Amino acid sequence: MTNKLTLSILFVIAAGIAFAQQKKIPFEKYGVAEGLPEEVAVTPIQDDKGFIWFGTQNGLVKYDGYTFKVFKAASDETDSTSLQMRSLWGGLLKAKDGKIWMAGESSGIASFDPTREQFQNFYPAGKTNIGSNRNFSTLLFEDEPGNIWFGGGTFLDTKFTTFCLNPETGIIKEYPIAGRNITGRYLKRYGTVESYGTVWLIDEENNLQRLNRQKDSFEIMIPAGKEVVLSANADTLMQLSKGGADKLLLTGSHGLYIFDHKAEKIVKSYVHQPGNAIGIADSVIYAVEDLNGQIWVMHRQGTISLVDPVTDKIQTFTYGSNSIPYQTGIEEVSNFLFIGQDNQGIWFQAYLGFQSTTFFIHYQFANKTFSLYDYNFNLTGNPLPQYSYPYEYFQDRTGLMWLGTRPGLYKQAPKKQQMDLFRYREDDPGCLPSDSIRYLFEDSQKRMWVGTTNGLALYQPDQENFKVFRNNPSSTSSISNNFITTVQEDANGKIWVGTRNGLNLWQESTGSFRRYFYAPGEVNIISFLFHDAQKRLWLSIRDKGVYVLDRNTGSIIKTFVPDTKNPASLTSKTIEVFYQDSRGNIWLGDRVDNEFGLYRLNEEEDGFTHYLPVLGDSNSISSNEISFLAEDGKQRLWIGTDGGLNLYHYDKNMFTVFKSSRLSSTNFFTTDKNGEPWFGTYSSGGLISIDVDNGIITSFDESKGLLQNDMTGGQNGRMAKDAFGRFWLPTQRGISVFDPENKSFISYFERDGFQPHDRRYTSIETSNGDIWIGSNNGLNHIVPANLLKKDTTLPSIVITQVSINDSLYSKPDGTIFKQSVAYTNAIELKHWQKDLSFDFVALHYLRSDDNLYSWKLENYDKNWSAPSKERKASYTNLSPGKYIFRVKASNADGIWNEEGTSVTITLLPPWWRTWWAYLIYALIFLGTLRIFSKWRERNLRTKNELLERKIEERTNSLTTTLDNLKSTQAQLIQSEKMASLGELTAGIAHEIQNPLNFINNFAEVNSELIDELKEGIENNNLTEAKSLATTIRDNEDKIIFHGKRADAIVKGMLQHSRSSNGSKEPTDINALADEYLRLAYHGIRAKDNSFNATLKTDFDPAIGMVNIIPQDIGRVILNLITNAFFAVSDKAKMTSQTPYPLKGGPEYQPTVTVTTKLQHPLSGGRGSDGAMVTISVSDNGPGIPAHILDKIFQPFFTTKPTGQGTGLGLSLSYDIVKAHGGELKVETKEGEGSVFTIQLPVS
Repeated sequence: MTNKLTLSILFVIAAGIAFAQQKKIPFEKYGVAEGLPEEVAVTPIQDDKGFIWFGTQNGLVKYDGYTFKVFKAASDETDSTSLQMRSLWGGLLKAKDGKIWMAGESSGIASFDPTREQFQNFYPAGKTNIGSNRNFSTLLFEDEPGNIWFGGGTFLDTKFTTFCLNPETGIIKEYPIAGRNITGRYLKRYGTVESYGTVWLIDEENNLQRLNRQKDSFEIMIPAGKEVVLSANADTLMQLSKGGADKLLLTGSHGLYIFDHKAEKIVKSYVHQPGNAIGIADSVIYAVEDLNGQIWVMHRQGTISLVDPVTDKIQTFTYGSNSIPYQTGIEEVSNFLFIGQDNQGIWFQAYLGFQSTTFFIHYQFANKTFSLYDYNFNLTGNPLPQYSYPYEYFQDRTGLMWLGTRPGLYKQAPKKQQMDLFRYREDDPGCLPSDSIRYLFEDSQKRMWVGTTNGLALYQPDQENFKVFRNNPSSTSSISNNFITTVQEDANGKIWVGTRNGLNLWQESTGSFRRYFYAPGEVNIISFLFHDAQKRLWLSIRDKGVYVLDRNTGSIIKTFVPDTKNPASLTSKTIEVFYQDSRGNIWLGDRVDNEFGLYRLNEEEDGFTHYLPVLGDSNSISSNEISFLAEDGKQRLWIGTDGGLNLYHYDKNMFTVFKSSRLSSTNFFTTDKNGEPWFGTYSSGGLISIDVDNGIITSFDESKGLLQNDMTGGQNGRMAKDAFGRFWLPTQRGISVFDPENKSFISYFERDGFQPHDRRYTSIETSNGDIWIGSNNGLNHIVPANLLKKDTTLPSIVITQVSINDSLYSKPDGTIFKQSVAYTNAIELKHWQKDLSFDFVALHYLRSDDNLYSWKLENYDKNWSAPSKERKASYTNLSPGKYIFRVKASNADGIWNEEGTSVTITLLPPWWRTWWAYLIYALIFLGTLRIFSKWRERNLRTKNELLERKIEERTNSLTTTLDNLKSTQAQLIQSEKMASLGELTAGIAHEIQNPLNFINNFAEVNSELIDELKEGIENNNLTEAKSLATTIRDNEDKIIFHGKRADAIVKGMLQHSRSSNGSKEPTDINALADEYLRLAYHGIRAKDNSFNATLKTDFDPAIGMVNIIPQDIGRVILNLITNAFFAVSDKAKMTSQTPYPLKGGPEYQPTVTVTTKLQHPLSGGRGSDGAMVTISVSDNGPGIPAHILDKIFQPFFTTKPTGQGTGLGLSLSYDIVKAHGGELKVETKEGEGSVFTIQLPVS
């Protein structure tokens, strides 16, 4: 029995196919609260800067996207620069020169010059504004020479006068009466026109007249009441309109007439002929020409004629006949009104007088057929309008037609063959402010402005990308309930929406829903809807169980309900999570914390495998609260729960639980283009990406741009992904769109059209790339391609106000600003006017609050300011100079106008810093300089004479000082030489003392021996005498030896004491070194007989004779050896006085070593170029401190105590060695000694 039930039995269709529903569209509403002086605003225009202007019954209004500025009528009627009209419902007009013209409750008109912010009022001769409350004027047009044409009359009179104002002279010319008093819009269209360089009108007597500009008067072209040319009957002209080429279209009561203005005659006529079925119909009203050159003629009794002026073929269309066969419920149409046209067709509205309904028809040029656009859509709950007469029409940049009526605003919906209706609803903050539409206007940025009797509205087309569907109690074609439980797309691309009150099918063609309910009186909560791969429909109804139906026939195939007798059955009648994996398995879950958990259907056994968390079993599922079931690109099955994320292993029938705290509650799932899994969490983890192979978890949370870390999911747990691969993430703060490619977020809010915030969402992406998101607040339909498309229209930027030292300027003041600030490019200020601020605005009216600004004051700011919504820049204490203030801006979509706008500011210097002041300063300076120069000249002459004397005295003094210095230097050098000679002399004296001692000693011994010899001879002891004689002889030899030695020492002293002639001579280097070693040693011993040192030599016998100045080199060797002896002597003394402070301790033995060596070059032996002789003097003294090492060869530098050295020894030694072409080097190590090396060239 159950299997034979059908879907039509299970559900009751609640509504038939509806033609349309009431369409809601977001508007920004403007009224008195927002700054308008009153609720009715008419005839919007846009000036050259981009400001929007409105006429109201209480003055002129300028709007910049943020604030309204109102120019009201002046209380002083004698003020010629102020507005004298209160009501401006006669229209606004922007002239070619940028001035704004206005008309209304007045006999005249007025102009406003935006560059000077001044009004000028004009009245016809003999008329003023005083007492003219019953008068009115209507602007018509600006002609080619720039004259302003307007009409005037009184409310109680049907006559209408045409006027022409010459703005340059202020003269108003009054022209013939123009017929009956009809509305300004129809007067412009069908009463008076400018065409072909002149003005045409039909006067009150129905004469066709033309303006003769040479005569400045009208002349009758076709008189009234006479037979019209080319027609068999007389006719009365009623209306005229402009045709193509050189044509004017004239309509009389009985026909259409084409007037050629060049030929100045009617060239064709189409007159009604009774009984002629192919002729034009009677009761002609007016005619218009379409874009194809065909002429449409409107008649009474709902008839339209289509005339082809080329073939003269006429087609007639009459309401209720086969040509317009629509059954609208209206029996009779008064006539059709031409609304507008585009490239596809032409629009007409049925005019029914003051009846309470109407409809629209559209003629398609391509297939030459009419389409019906019904007004009230056959919906009984739709409120009927008060009037059906259209107030305004407008065609937007996309070619769609808009109609403003009272009440309601209409927009063409071509796909639906009908009109969407936008109405005022008290419970809808985003609707129109009123049903009574007064005008429509599209600004330069293609934004639609809607004027109503209750304020102004700005249509935001981008918000249509967030279409919100909610239940309308008065419409059975709206969605059945606002609480959306599930959204699914079937194989045919149809959208099914489950709610807490039935199931809904989206009807794309009609923009409505078809409702399905469970049996009357039963629960209608749809828990889930699912389409499997076998073309079956799985439907879960709250407390009813799960139904499996054939999607094509609607027959119920299976029903799953709890069965206590069958342990393999379900345990709940409410299932919220369904999934069919790649292996065909059906999985079911429940989000509620109960014993249901997770089920897998065994279809062959018609039973279920039940999975529940098992305490202590790490391979069981982590929670029984199932959020979603889904497979990734690698066909891995993921189960999100409120107790962690689970990965199911088919082969082992077990689960792996990801234990990260960020995944403790996972609600959403999707995959990227690589098939890798992404998860939305409610555990503060935000959006999570998992690299399963490497175990890497990456979080994208609030810190990276996500609106909220805690995301909640609906029944299907799907994260919607659009055709571009972006993820759509609804949160309680709005919706974030994530791009996994560049890892960035874009967010949208309720103000952008997204539904009010909720904690529970369900979403899908459809096969055509659309996104559907449901919540407790309704259903969103999003078209990502449209939503993310940026508005590339650049904003126009205007500087609106300047503050100078806290004084505000916006209009001309006659001094600083010759024009209004918005039209000023440069200003000049005094030096004390140094505190400036600039107010500016970006004229882009779509979400003006989101426009961004950046500015820079050149010659002051180094960089542009950071982009912000701030519209004011301030600078204080500016220095005199030239500055350029620049400002640029972006629209709400971040498209920048980089060129921006600018104003040049010249801040003049104070008078004492002007050019003429500097000229006076220069003259005074030059005069003073002249006087000073003369005085200075005399003073300098006196000082120069004094200076010359002082210089002479100082020169003499310096000469004496220099001589003294030279003498002192010579004395010091001589002193050093004498000191060296003293050292040498002391050594020689000490050395000569030894042979002299030997001589004296042996002489005394011989004297005694001679006495003993005498005694031996006397005693005749010859043997002893011979022995004594031999001894005496030996002693004499020794005396002679030591005498010769002393002689040699004296000769050497004489040789070294004589002055050197500076000539080099062959010298034995080894002998020279050995000799001076001995002399130095004996010299220091002569001064301190306690001194002892070990002397070591190592002479290279290969050296031979070397050409040197022996006295000079000897002096160098003596100086180095003497210094070495002093060094080891000081160390010996320090060692005896200090407990082992130096290396060597108490066993220290002073040692001085002299070494010579012949160094051969690589190229050969002795005599070759480059051979060097080295003489090294080394000691084991304390060494030389490193910090004075570079100073020891400097003149007058010494380490000896004061009075013990001149400091010239090493300096002179260094110069002597350098003069021989050699080098004097030193190597030292503190505490261990020093080595001085003389290097001399052999040749």
